[in-house]
Amino acid sequence: MSGPVEGREALASKDGKAIRAVIDAFAAAFGRGDVDAIRPLFAPDAVVYPSNDRDRIGWRDIAEYWAQPFELLRIQLTVDLHNLTVCGDLAVAEMITSATVSPKAGGEEMRRKYRDMVVLRRDSTNWLIYRNLSQAYPSLACE
Repeated sequence: MSGPVEGREALASKDGKAIRAVIDAFAAAFGRGDVDAIRPLFAPDAVVYPSNDRDRIGWRDIAEYWAQPFELLRIQLTVDLHNLTVCGDLAVAEMITSATVSPKAGGEEMRRKYRDMVVLRRDSTNWLIYRNLSQAYPSLACE
């Protein structure tokens, strides 16, 4: 097993491009509130660590956590993937996620920023989101 591939080299690699595609697909499906499109991007034993809430363990718990926001809000995500480390069948993606949140019933638009660290695991054919830690970006949480 070779050592980790990091930074620009990892981002430009075949694995980096595949990981970027997973992250982009997640952001697009999240923006549509499309749980069915998000599901295949996650490992069956995935865990999401939301900012200011309990851990969400397994797909059912993750989907239930997102159900109400998807019902009530339009959430557009823009992801700045600024660092990637790939080591074998595991990868760590570090990013800043900007969210534009609008109530579907009308009302004021809100903007938020988060620091996200996503661990991905390669199964036999694809990279899948295995762990997702999201934290409100301290100086940029509210604009």
